[in-house]
Amino acid sequence: MRRIIMFRKVFNERAPVMFKRSVYLIAAISVLSWTALAGAGDFVEDFESYQVHALLNDLPNWTTVVYGAAGTEISGGDYFIDNINGSQRLHSPRGGGTLAVINPDVLTLGKGTDLDMSVDIYYNGVAIGNGLIFYYQDQNNFYYVEMVAPNNANSFRFIKRVGGSNQTIFEQAPAGLELNTEYRLHVQYKAASNTFDIRLETLSDGNIVQEFENVADDTFRGGQVGVWANSSFNGSFDNLTVVMPSGTAGGPSPADGATDVRREVVLSWEPGESAGQHDVYFGTSFDDVNSAAVTVDLTGVYRGRQSANSYAVPERLDLGQTYYWRIDEVNAAPDNAVFRGSVWQFTAEPVAYTIENVTVTASSANRDDESPENTINGSGLDDSGLHSSESTAMWLSSGTDPNPTWIRYEFDRVHKLYQMLLWNYNTSVEPLVGFGIKEATIEYSVDGTDWSVLGTTHEFAKGPGLPGYASNTTIDLEGAAARHVRITANSNWGGILNQYGLSEVRFSSIPVVATEPSPNSGTAEVSADAILSFRAGREAATHNVYLSTD
Repeated sequence: MRRIIMFRKVFNERAPVMFKRSVYLIAAISVLSWTALAGAGDFVEDFESYQVHALLNDLPNWTTVVYGAAGTEISGGDYFIDNINGSQRLHSPRGGGTLAVINPDVLTLGKGTDLDMSVDIYYNGVAIGNGLIFYYQDQNNFYYVEMVAPNNANSFRFIKRVGGSNQTIFEQAPAGLELNTEYRLHVQYKAASNTFDIRLETLSDGNIVQEFENVADDTFRGGQVGVWANSSFNGSFDNLTVVMPSGTAGGPSPADGATDVRREVVLSWEPGESAGQHDVYFGTSFDDVNSAAVTVDLTGVYRGRQSANSYAVPERLDLGQTYYWRIDEVNAAPDNAVFRGSVWQFTAEPVAYTIENVTVTASSANRDDESPENTINGSGLDDSGLHSSESTAMWLSSGTDPNPTWIRYEFDRVHKLYQMLLWNYNTSVEPLVGFGIKEATIEYSVDGTDWSVLGTTHEFAKGPGLPGYASNTTIDLEGAAARHVRITANSNWGGILNQYGLSEVRFSSIPVVATEPSPNSGTAEVSADAILSFRAGREAATHNVYLSTD
Protein backbone atom coordinates (compact mmCIF):
# COMPACT_ATOMS: atom_id res chain seq x y z
CA MET A 1 0.00 0.00 0.00
CA ARG A 2 1.24 3.53 -0.74
CA ARG A 3 0.06 6.76 0.79
CA ILE A 4 -0.33 9.57 -1.75
CA ILE A 5 -0.33 13.17 -0.61
CA MET A 6 -1.28 15.75 -3.21
CA PHE A 7 -0.99 19.52 -2.95
CA ARG A 8 -2.94 21.40 -5.62
CA LYS A 9 -2.40 24.71 -7.41
CA VAL A 10 -0.17 27.18 -6.88
CA PHE A 11 1.83 29.66 -8.60
CA ASN A 12 1.41 32.45 -11.12
CA GLU A 13 3.70 35.45 -11.47
CA ARG A 14 2.86 38.54 -13.43
CA ALA A 15 5.65 40.72 -12.03
CA PRO A 16 7.97 42.62 -14.38
CA VAL A 17 10.94 40.65 -15.64
CA MET A 18 13.37 42.96 -13.83
CA PHE A 19 12.57 41.28 -10.52
CA LYS A 20 14.60 38.11 -10.88
CA ARG A 21 14.79 36.61 -7.47
CA SER A 22 13.98 33.12 -6.28
CA VAL A 23 10.93 32.06 -4.34
CA TYR A 24 10.96 28.72 -2.53
CA LEU A 25 7.64 27.18 -1.54
CA ILE A 26 8.20 24.34 0.86
CA ALA A 27 4.72 22.83 0.78
CA ALA A 28 4.43 19.98 3.17
CA ILE A 29 2.41 18.25 5.85
CA SER A 30 3.57 16.07 8.71
CA VAL A 31 3.52 12.30 8.46
CA LEU A 32 1.20 12.08 11.44
CA SER A 33 -1.23 14.45 9.75
CA TRP A 34 -1.50 12.17 6.75
CA THR A 35 -3.40 9.56 8.64
CA ALA A 36 -5.69 12.13 10.23
CA LEU A 37 -6.45 13.86 6.94
CA ALA A 38 -6.35 11.15 4.41
CA GLY A 39 -5.88 7.69 5.81
CA ALA A 40 -4.50 5.60 2.98
CA GLY A 41 -6.12 7.71 0.29
CA ASP A 42 -5.45 11.03 -1.43
CA PHE A 43 -5.31 14.46 0.11
CA VAL A 44 -5.82 17.40 -2.25
CA GLU A 45 -5.09 20.97 -1.14
CA ASP A 46 -6.60 23.42 -3.61
CA PHE A 47 -7.23 26.40 -1.31
CA GLU A 48 -10.94 26.29 -2.19
CA SER A 49 -11.93 26.80 1.43
CA TYR A 50 -9.97 30.02 1.77
CA GLN A 51 -11.12 33.52 0.98
CA VAL A 52 -10.01 35.09 -2.30
CA HIS A 53 -7.02 37.36 -1.67
CA ALA A 54 -6.40 35.70 1.67
CA LEU A 55 -2.81 36.19 2.75
CA LEU A 56 -0.74 33.07 2.60
CA ASN A 57 0.43 33.88 6.11
CA ASP A 58 -3.19 33.59 7.22
CA LEU A 59 -3.46 29.98 6.06
CA PRO A 60 -3.08 27.41 8.83
CA ASN A 61 0.47 26.40 9.69
CA TRP A 62 2.30 28.55 7.14
CA THR A 63 5.10 30.99 7.88
CA THR A 64 7.21 33.23 5.65
CA VAL A 65 11.01 33.33 5.80
CA VAL A 66 12.91 36.10 4.04
CA TYR A 67 15.96 35.05 2.02
CA GLY A 68 17.84 37.68 -0.04
CA ALA A 69 19.92 40.55 1.28
CA ALA A 70 19.86 41.63 4.89
CA GLY A 71 17.20 44.22 5.59
CA THR A 72 14.91 43.05 2.79
CA GLU A 73 11.29 43.59 3.73
CA ILE A 74 8.42 41.73 2.12
CA SER A 75 4.80 42.74 2.57
CA GLY A 76 2.59 39.80 3.43
CA GLY A 77 0.06 41.21 0.98
CA ASP A 78 2.43 40.43 -1.88
CA TYR A 79 1.30 36.81 -1.58
CA PHE A 80 -2.35 36.09 -2.21
CA ILE A 81 -4.72 33.47 -3.57
CA ASP A 82 -6.90 34.41 -6.51
CA ASN A 83 -9.26 32.72 -8.94
CA ILE A 84 -8.05 33.21 -12.52
CA ASN A 85 -10.10 31.64 -15.31
CA GLY A 86 -11.69 29.32 -12.79
CA SER A 87 -8.34 28.10 -11.44
CA GLN A 88 -7.02 28.77 -7.95
CA ARG A 89 -3.44 30.08 -8.12
CA LEU A 90 -0.89 31.41 -5.71
CA HIS A 91 0.76 34.65 -6.82
CA SER A 92 4.37 35.46 -5.96
CA PRO A 93 5.61 38.89 -4.83
CA ARG A 94 5.42 42.01 -6.95
CA GLY A 95 9.09 42.81 -7.09
CA GLY A 96 9.77 41.53 -3.60
CA GLY A 97 12.95 39.93 -2.37
CA THR A 98 13.87 36.28 -2.25
CA LEU A 99 11.89 34.41 0.36
CA ALA A 100 10.63 31.02 1.45
CA VAL A 101 7.18 29.89 2.50
CA ILE A 102 7.57 26.98 4.90
CA ASN A 103 5.01 24.89 6.72
CA PRO A 104 6.31 24.16 10.25
CA ASP A 105 4.33 20.92 10.31
CA VAL A 106 6.69 19.74 7.62
CA LEU A 107 6.85 16.58 5.66
CA THR A 108 10.37 15.89 6.87
CA LEU A 109 11.45 12.73 5.14
CA GLY A 110 13.80 10.78 7.37
CA LYS A 111 17.32 9.77 6.48
CA GLY A 112 17.33 6.70 4.28
CA THR A 113 13.65 6.99 3.30
CA ASP A 114 12.59 6.51 -0.31
CA LEU A 115 11.16 9.62 -1.97
CA ASP A 116 8.81 9.77 -4.93
CA MET A 117 7.44 13.20 -5.87
CA SER A 118 6.15 14.98 -8.95
CA VAL A 119 4.61 18.29 -10.02
CA ASP A 120 2.91 19.67 -13.14
CA ILE A 121 4.50 22.87 -14.48
CA TYR A 122 3.02 25.14 -17.13
CA TYR A 123 5.01 27.80 -19.00
CA ASN A 124 2.82 30.54 -20.44
CA GLY A 125 5.38 33.30 -20.93
CA VAL A 126 8.76 34.37 -19.68
CA ALA A 127 10.08 31.53 -17.55
CA ILE A 128 13.41 32.14 -15.87
CA GLY A 129 13.74 29.19 -13.51
CA ASN A 130 11.59 26.82 -11.50
CA GLY A 131 11.30 23.21 -10.43
CA LEU A 132 11.21 20.89 -7.43
CA ILE A 133 13.15 21.42 -4.20
CA PHE A 134 13.78 18.51 -1.86
CA TYR A 135 15.70 17.35 1.21
CA TYR A 136 15.65 20.98 2.28
CA GLN A 137 17.65 21.58 5.49
CA ASP A 138 17.71 25.38 5.52
CA GLN A 139 18.05 28.20 2.98
CA ASN A 140 21.68 27.29 2.29
CA ASN A 141 21.45 23.50 2.09
CA PHE A 142 19.13 21.53 -0.19
CA TYR A 143 18.72 19.81 -3.57
CA TYR A 144 16.72 21.26 -6.42
CA VAL A 145 15.95 20.58 -10.07
CA GLU A 146 15.93 23.66 -12.29
CA MET A 147 14.13 24.10 -15.61
CA VAL A 148 15.09 27.15 -17.68
CA ALA A 149 12.94 27.66 -20.79
CA PRO A 150 14.00 28.59 -24.39
CA ASN A 151 13.79 32.33 -23.91
CA ASN A 152 16.68 31.98 -21.48
CA ALA A 153 19.32 29.23 -21.16
CA ASN A 154 17.03 26.31 -22.14
CA SER A 155 18.60 23.95 -19.65
CA PHE A 156 17.60 21.18 -17.27
CA ARG A 157 19.81 20.85 -14.20
CA PHE A 158 20.09 18.87 -10.96
CA ILE A 159 21.81 21.08 -8.37
CA LYS A 160 22.73 20.90 -4.72
CA ARG A 161 23.17 24.01 -2.60
CA VAL A 162 25.76 23.39 0.11
CA GLY A 163 26.70 26.09 2.59
CA GLY A 164 25.07 28.71 0.35
CA SER A 165 26.98 27.70 -2.81
CA ASN A 166 25.40 25.93 -5.79
CA GLN A 167 27.04 22.81 -7.20
CA THR A 168 25.70 21.30 -10.42
CA ILE A 169 25.38 17.52 -10.17
CA PHE A 170 24.00 16.96 -13.69
CA GLU A 171 23.03 19.29 -16.54
CA GLN A 172 21.58 19.00 -20.03
CA ALA A 173 21.62 22.04 -22.35
CA PRO A 174 19.89 22.65 -24.65
CA ALA A 175 17.10 20.79 -22.92
CA GLY A 176 14.40 20.97 -25.59
CA LEU A 177 11.98 22.93 -23.39
CA GLU A 178 9.20 24.95 -24.98
CA LEU A 179 6.92 27.74 -23.83
CA ASN A 180 3.14 27.34 -23.59
CA THR A 181 3.66 23.69 -22.75
CA GLU A 182 2.71 21.71 -19.66
CA TYR A 183 5.27 19.31 -18.23
CA ARG A 184 5.38 16.79 -15.42
CA LEU A 185 8.61 16.77 -13.40
CA HIS A 186 9.27 13.58 -11.43
CA VAL A 187 11.98 12.96 -8.81
CA GLN A 188 12.59 9.59 -7.21
CA TYR A 189 15.19 8.85 -4.51
CA LYS A 190 16.17 5.21 -3.92
CA ALA A 191 17.50 5.00 -0.39
CA ALA A 192 19.11 1.58 -0.66
CA SER A 193 21.49 2.76 -3.41
CA ASN A 194 21.61 6.49 -2.53
CA THR A 195 20.69 7.36 -6.14
CA PHE A 196 18.18 9.62 -7.88
CA ASP A 197 16.06 9.14 -10.99
CA ILE A 198 14.83 12.45 -12.45
CA ARG A 199 12.45 12.62 -15.40
CA LEU A 200 10.74 15.42 -17.34
CA GLU A 201 7.89 14.55 -19.69
CA THR A 202 5.18 16.39 -21.59
CA LEU A 203 1.91 16.04 -19.74
CA SER A 204 -0.23 15.64 -22.85
CA ASP A 205 1.38 12.46 -24.18
CA GLY A 206 3.95 11.35 -21.58
CA ASN A 207 6.84 11.85 -23.98
CA ILE A 208 10.14 11.91 -22.06
CA VAL A 209 11.98 15.16 -22.74
CA GLN A 210 14.88 14.67 -20.31
CA GLU A 211 15.86 11.86 -17.97
CA PHE A 212 18.71 11.31 -15.50
CA GLU A 213 18.98 7.82 -14.02
CA ASN A 214 20.93 6.45 -11.07
CA VAL A 215 22.55 9.79 -10.24
CA ALA A 216 24.56 9.17 -7.06
CA ASP A 217 24.78 11.78 -4.31
CA ASP A 218 24.24 11.49 -0.56
CA THR A 219 24.95 15.01 0.70
CA PHE A 220 21.43 15.31 2.12
CA ARG A 221 19.52 12.19 3.13
CA GLY A 222 16.34 13.67 4.51
CA GLY A 223 14.44 16.94 4.82
CA GLN A 224 11.52 18.98 3.51
CA VAL A 225 10.10 18.98 -0.01
CA GLY A 226 8.27 21.50 -2.16
CA VAL A 227 8.37 23.63 -5.32
CA TRP A 228 10.41 26.72 -6.15
CA ALA A 229 10.42 29.44 -8.77
CA ASN A 230 12.21 32.64 -9.61
CA SER A 231 9.99 35.61 -8.78
CA SER A 232 9.74 36.59 -12.46
CA PHE A 233 8.45 33.15 -13.42
CA ASN A 234 5.25 33.47 -15.48
CA GLY A 235 3.54 30.13 -15.19
CA SER A 236 1.90 27.84 -12.66
CA PHE A 237 2.36 24.68 -10.64
CA ASP A 238 -0.29 22.07 -10.05
CA ASN A 239 -0.63 18.61 -8.50
CA LEU A 240 2.43 18.55 -6.27
CA THR A 241 2.36 14.90 -5.21
CA VAL A 242 4.43 13.00 -2.66
CA VAL A 243 4.20 9.22 -2.52
CA MET A 244 5.50 7.18 0.40
CA PRO A 245 4.80 3.72 1.80
CA SER A 246 1.94 3.84 4.26
CA GLY A 247 3.21 1.09 6.51
CA THR A 248 6.44 2.63 7.80
CA ALA A 249 7.30 2.96 11.49
CA GLY A 250 7.24 6.39 13.14
CA GLY A 251 7.58 8.17 16.47
CA PRO A 252 11.09 6.95 17.34
CA SER A 253 12.28 7.01 20.95
CA PRO A 254 14.94 8.23 21.48
CA ALA A 255 13.84 10.94 19.05
CA ASP A 256 15.74 11.27 15.80
CA GLY A 257 18.77 13.46 16.48
CA ALA A 258 18.53 13.14 20.28
CA THR A 259 21.66 13.75 22.34
CA ASP A 260 22.67 12.88 25.90
CA VAL A 261 20.94 9.50 25.69
CA ARG A 262 21.53 7.17 28.62
CA ARG A 263 23.94 4.31 28.08
CA GLU A 264 21.27 1.72 28.88
CA VAL A 265 18.64 2.39 26.24
CA VAL A 266 15.39 0.85 25.05
CA LEU A 267 14.41 1.73 21.50
CA SER A 268 10.69 2.09 20.79
CA TRP A 269 8.51 3.26 17.91
CA GLU A 270 4.96 3.58 16.66
CA PRO A 271 4.13 0.60 14.44
CA GLY A 272 3.17 1.12 10.82
CA GLU A 273 -0.26 0.30 9.52
CA SER A 274 -0.92 -3.46 9.45
CA ALA A 275 2.55 -4.25 10.85
CA GLY A 276 2.70 -7.72 12.36
CA GLN A 277 6.46 -7.88 13.03
CA HIS A 278 9.46 -5.58 12.96
CA ASP A 279 12.97 -5.99 11.57
CA VAL A 280 15.45 -4.14 13.80
CA TYR A 281 18.75 -2.67 12.55
CA PHE A 282 21.20 -0.98 14.95
CA GLY A 283 24.81 0.14 14.64
CA THR A 284 27.36 2.97 14.64
CA SER A 285 27.53 3.51 10.86
CA PHE A 286 24.78 5.17 8.82
CA ASP A 287 25.89 3.37 5.66
CA ASP A 288 25.83 -0.03 7.37
CA VAL A 289 22.35 0.48 8.80
CA ASN A 290 21.05 2.06 5.61
CA SER A 291 22.26 -0.68 3.26
CA ALA A 292 21.71 -3.80 5.37
CA ALA A 293 18.92 -6.27 4.72
CA VAL A 294 17.74 -9.46 6.36
CA THR A 295 19.66 -11.50 3.80
CA VAL A 296 22.60 -9.11 3.34
CA ASP A 297 24.22 -7.96 6.58
CA LEU A 298 27.98 -7.72 6.29
CA THR A 299 28.53 -5.79 9.53
CA GLY A 300 26.09 -7.41 11.92
CA VAL A 301 23.66 -4.51 12.33
CA TYR A 302 20.55 -6.63 11.80
CA ARG A 303 19.22 -7.49 15.28
CA GLY A 304 16.38 -9.75 14.26
CA ARG A 305 12.64 -9.88 13.61
CA GLN A 306 10.30 -9.42 16.57
CA SER A 307 6.67 -8.77 17.41
CA ALA A 308 7.19 -6.07 20.09
CA ASN A 309 7.54 -2.43 19.06
CA SER A 310 10.47 -1.91 21.42
CA TYR A 311 14.02 -3.23 21.57
CA ALA A 312 16.31 -3.16 24.60
CA VAL A 313 19.86 -2.70 23.30
CA PRO A 314 21.81 -5.44 25.10
CA GLU A 315 25.19 -3.69 25.10
CA ARG A 316 26.04 -0.59 27.08
CA LEU A 317 26.46 2.41 24.80
CA ASP A 318 29.86 4.04 24.35
CA LEU A 319 30.15 7.56 25.72
CA GLY A 320 29.69 10.25 23.08
CA GLN A 321 29.07 7.71 20.31
CA THR A 322 26.43 8.35 17.63
CA TYR A 323 24.19 5.37 16.86
CA TYR A 324 21.90 4.69 13.90
CA TRP A 325 18.83 2.47 13.80
CA ARG A 326 16.12 1.45 11.39
CA ILE A 327 12.83 -0.39 11.74
CA ASP A 328 11.37 -2.19 8.73
CA GLU A 329 7.73 -3.06 9.24
CA VAL A 330 6.56 -6.52 8.17
CA ASN A 331 2.86 -6.80 7.44
CA ALA A 332 0.83 -9.64 8.76
CA ALA A 333 -0.41 -12.39 6.47
CA PRO A 334 -1.45 -12.75 3.76
CA ASP A 335 0.83 -10.27 1.99
CA ASN A 336 3.77 -10.13 4.49
CA ALA A 337 4.91 -6.95 2.74
CA VAL A 338 8.02 -5.26 4.13
CA PHE A 339 8.02 -1.46 4.49
CA ARG A 340 11.50 -0.03 4.76
CA GLY A 341 11.86 2.59 7.51
CA SER A 342 13.91 5.75 7.89
CA VAL A 343 17.37 5.63 9.43
CA TRP A 344 17.18 7.40 12.79
CA GLN A 345 20.09 8.48 14.93
CA PHE A 346 20.94 9.56 18.47
CA THR A 347 24.11 10.26 20.44
CA ALA A 348 24.93 8.72 23.81
CA GLU A 349 25.74 10.87 26.81
CA PRO A 350 29.15 12.56 26.58
CA VAL A 351 32.20 11.67 28.62
CA ALA A 352 31.85 14.91 30.56
CA TYR A 353 29.58 17.95 30.81
CA THR A 354 30.49 21.63 30.79
CA ILE A 355 30.18 23.10 34.29
CA GLU A 356 27.67 25.93 34.48
CA ASN A 357 27.24 28.55 37.23
CA VAL A 358 30.93 29.38 37.57
CA THR A 359 32.14 32.51 39.38
CA VAL A 360 35.59 34.05 39.07
CA THR A 361 37.92 36.44 40.89
CA ALA A 362 41.47 37.56 40.14
CA SER A 363 44.37 39.31 41.83
CA SER A 364 43.78 42.38 39.63
CA ALA A 365 42.42 43.68 36.34
CA ASN A 366 43.95 46.20 33.97
CA ARG A 367 40.59 47.97 33.40
CA ASP A 368 36.97 47.44 34.33
CA ASP A 369 36.16 46.14 30.84
CA GLU A 370 39.09 43.68 31.00
CA SER A 371 37.77 41.90 34.08
CA PRO A 372 38.16 38.20 34.93
CA GLU A 373 34.43 37.69 34.22
CA ASN A 374 35.32 37.90 30.53
CA THR A 375 36.90 34.44 30.84
CA ILE A 376 33.59 32.76 31.76
CA ASN A 377 30.85 34.85 30.13
CA GLY A 378 31.38 33.75 26.52
CA SER A 379 32.23 37.28 25.39
CA GLY A 380 34.22 37.11 22.19
CA LEU A 381 33.20 33.50 21.44
CA ASP A 382 31.04 32.70 18.42
CA ASP A 383 28.73 29.72 18.03
CA SER A 384 31.61 27.64 16.66
CA GLY A 385 33.78 28.25 19.73
CA LEU A 386 36.12 30.66 17.95
CA HIS A 387 37.34 33.71 19.88
CA SER A 388 37.70 37.29 18.75
CA SER A 389 40.77 39.53 19.15
CA GLU A 390 38.93 42.25 21.11
CA SER A 391 40.60 43.15 24.41
CA THR A 392 37.23 43.86 26.05
CA ALA A 393 36.34 40.18 25.63
CA MET A 394 39.39 39.06 27.66
CA TRP A 395 40.96 39.37 31.10
CA LEU A 396 44.24 41.24 31.56
CA SER A 397 45.91 41.77 34.92
CA SER A 398 47.17 45.12 36.14
CA GLY A 399 50.76 46.07 35.41
CA THR A 400 51.15 47.25 39.01
CA ASP A 401 49.96 44.04 40.66
CA PRO A 402 52.58 43.55 43.43
CA ASN A 403 51.63 39.96 44.17
CA PRO A 404 51.90 36.83 42.02
CA THR A 405 49.12 37.13 39.44
CA TRP A 406 46.32 34.62 39.90
CA ILE A 407 42.79 33.93 38.69
CA ARG A 408 40.44 31.73 40.70
CA TYR A 409 37.26 29.87 39.67
CA GLU A 410 34.50 28.62 41.97
CA PHE A 411 31.76 26.11 41.05
CA ASP A 412 28.26 25.62 42.44
CA ARG A 413 29.34 22.45 44.27
CA VAL A 414 32.12 19.90 44.40
CA HIS A 415 32.64 18.29 40.98
CA LYS A 416 34.74 15.42 39.74
CA LEU A 417 36.78 17.49 37.30
CA TYR A 418 37.57 16.16 33.85
CA GLN A 419 39.20 18.85 31.68
CA MET A 420 39.95 22.54 31.46
CA LEU A 421 39.65 24.03 27.97
CA LEU A 422 41.56 27.29 27.59
CA TRP A 423 41.84 30.15 25.09
CA ASN A 424 44.93 32.26 25.84
CA TYR A 425 45.16 36.04 25.54
CA ASN A 426 44.57 37.00 21.91
CA THR A 427 44.61 40.71 21.02
CA SER A 428 46.32 41.89 17.83
CA VAL A 429 49.44 42.91 19.80
CA GLU A 430 49.90 39.45 21.28
CA PRO A 431 52.53 38.34 18.72
CA LEU A 432 54.68 41.33 19.80
CA VAL A 433 53.91 41.83 23.50
CA GLY A 434 52.90 38.34 24.62
CA PHE A 435 50.55 38.97 27.58
CA GLY A 436 49.21 35.40 27.39
CA ILE A 437 50.17 33.10 30.26
CA LYS A 438 52.95 30.71 29.28
CA GLU A 439 53.78 28.74 32.43
CA ALA A 440 51.34 28.36 35.30
CA THR A 441 50.70 26.48 38.49
CA ILE A 442 47.22 24.94 38.80
CA GLU A 443 45.72 24.19 42.21
CA TYR A 444 42.35 22.80 43.29
CA SER A 445 40.42 22.77 46.54
CA VAL A 446 37.18 21.48 48.04
CA ASP A 447 36.73 24.34 50.53
CA GLY A 448 38.88 27.18 49.15
CA THR A 449 41.26 26.91 52.11
CA ASP A 450 43.25 23.73 51.69
CA TRP A 451 44.83 23.51 48.23
CA SER A 452 46.45 20.70 46.24
CA VAL A 453 48.76 21.23 43.26
CA LEU A 454 47.78 19.54 39.98
CA GLY A 455 50.90 17.86 38.63
CA THR A 456 53.83 20.17 37.93
CA THR A 457 54.06 23.43 35.97
CA HIS A 458 51.70 23.61 32.98
CA GLU A 459 52.34 25.45 29.70
CA PHE A 460 49.47 27.23 27.93
CA ALA A 461 49.74 27.52 24.13
CA LYS A 462 50.12 31.05 22.75
CA GLY A 463 47.18 32.88 21.17
CA PRO A 464 47.68 33.87 17.51
CA GLY A 465 46.45 37.45 17.93
CA LEU A 466 43.85 36.93 15.20
CA PRO A 467 40.05 36.61 15.23
CA GLY A 468 38.64 33.11 14.77
CA TYR A 469 40.91 31.64 17.46
CA ALA A 470 40.10 28.05 18.46
CA SER A 471 41.09 26.77 21.89
CA ASN A 472 44.58 25.31 21.74
CA THR A 473 45.15 24.19 25.34
CA THR A 474 43.43 21.30 27.11
CA ILE A 475 44.43 20.42 30.67
CA ASP A 476 43.59 16.99 32.10
CA LEU A 477 42.19 17.64 35.58
CA GLU A 478 42.61 13.95 36.44
CA GLY A 479 39.23 13.48 38.11
CA ALA A 480 40.11 15.78 41.01
CA ALA A 481 37.23 16.41 43.42
CA ALA A 482 37.05 20.18 43.78
CA ARG A 483 34.86 23.25 44.04
CA HIS A 484 37.69 25.71 43.43
CA VAL A 485 40.48 25.94 40.84
CA ARG A 486 43.26 28.54 40.96
CA ILE A 487 45.69 29.40 38.17
CA THR A 488 48.86 31.26 39.19
CA ALA A 489 50.91 32.79 36.37
CA ASN A 490 54.65 32.05 36.47
CA SER A 491 55.54 33.64 33.12
CA ASN A 492 54.01 35.10 29.98
CA TRP A 493 54.88 34.63 26.30
CA GLY A 494 56.48 38.05 25.87
CA GLY A 495 58.67 38.23 28.95
CA ILE A 496 58.55 42.03 28.63
CA LEU A 497 55.75 43.36 30.85
CA ASN A 498 54.50 42.09 34.20
CA GLN A 499 50.95 41.52 32.94
CA TYR A 500 49.09 38.31 32.23
CA GLY A 501 45.88 37.55 30.37
CA LEU A 502 43.40 34.88 29.26
CA SER A 503 40.48 34.95 26.82
CA GLU A 504 38.18 32.13 27.95
CA VAL A 505 38.27 29.12 30.26
CA ARG A 506 35.78 26.22 30.29
CA PHE A 507 35.66 23.38 32.82
CA SER A 508 34.00 20.00 32.41
CA SER A 509 33.17 17.32 34.95
CA ILE A 510 32.14 13.69 35.10
CA PRO A 511 28.50 13.30 36.26
CA VAL A 512 28.84 11.33 39.50
CA VAL A 513 25.86 12.83 41.37
CA ALA A 514 22.21 11.95 40.90
CA THR A 515 20.24 14.17 38.50
CA GLU A 516 16.82 14.39 36.80
CA PRO A 517 14.66 13.72 39.88
CA SER A 518 11.09 12.60 39.34
CA PRO A 519 8.93 14.22 40.62
CA ASN A 520 10.87 17.36 39.84
CA SER A 521 12.06 19.49 42.72
CA GLY A 522 9.27 21.86 43.77
CA THR A 523 6.45 19.84 42.21
CA ALA A 524 3.12 20.27 44.03
CA GLU A 525 0.12 17.94 44.38
CA VAL A 526 2.22 14.80 44.01
CA SER A 527 0.32 11.53 44.32
CA ALA A 528 0.53 9.91 47.76
CA ASP A 529 1.80 6.69 46.20
CA ALA A 530 4.38 8.35 43.95
CA ILE A 531 7.52 6.46 43.07
CA LEU A 532 10.74 8.45 43.32
CA SER A 533 13.24 8.03 40.51
CA PHE A 534 16.41 9.75 39.32
CA ARG A 535 19.28 9.48 36.89
CA ALA A 536 22.06 7.77 38.75
CA GLY A 537 25.57 9.13 38.95
CA ARG A 538 27.83 7.41 36.46
CA GLU A 539 30.01 5.55 38.96
CA ALA A 540 27.34 4.80 41.56
CA ALA A 541 27.18 1.25 42.89
CA THR A 542 24.45 1.89 45.48
CA HIS A 543 22.18 4.83 46.34
CA ASN A 544 21.47 6.30 49.79
CA VAL A 545 17.94 7.72 49.75
CA TYR A 546 16.80 10.39 52.24
CA LEU A 547 13.16 11.49 52.55
CA SER A 548 11.70 13.98 54.98
CA THR A 549 9.15 16.77 55.36
CA ASP A 550 11.92 19.15 56.43
